Amino acid sequence: MPQVSKRKINDEVYEKVFDVFLETILQVRNKNQLVRFLKEYLTPTEQIMLSKRLAIAYLLSKNYDYRQISSLLKVSTATVRSVSLIYKNGSVLKGFVDKSVRNDRLNERLEDLAEVITGVLGTGTKGKTWRVVRDEIREAKKRRL
Repeated sequence: MPQVSKRKINDEVYEKVFDVFLETILQVRNKNQLVRFLKEYLTPTEQIMLSKRLAIAYLLSKNYDYRQISSLLKVSTATVRSVSLIYKNGSVLKGFVDKSVRNDRLNERLEDLAEVITGVLGTGTKGKTWRVVRDEIREAKKRRL
């Protein structure tokens, strides 16, 4: 798990450091450059942690329950709950996730993730087996084509 030093920095210093971080991110011009930057800048643990948090938000948007998300992504239900609170009560994360779900290319990736989920888990949502859920996802993909 990533660790933050117990030695706190001054709020003004933090704001300046964070501003430099944001300005650096804003210089990224394309996905390839962003991937290279994040792989170089973040530790593997940080990459996984941030990816899982975002995946939790996407799965919550698709009405997966806490235990299913916890089992699939190997996170605690407390982590799912904390992301859920941000997703439900915040506006920025929910806005990005909801916009991404409407994006056809990203939606295909989310459907691919859902197919993987259906192969990993043995029980389904809302009384359906994962096989039924997987078949529904595949049918939705065919209709879009």
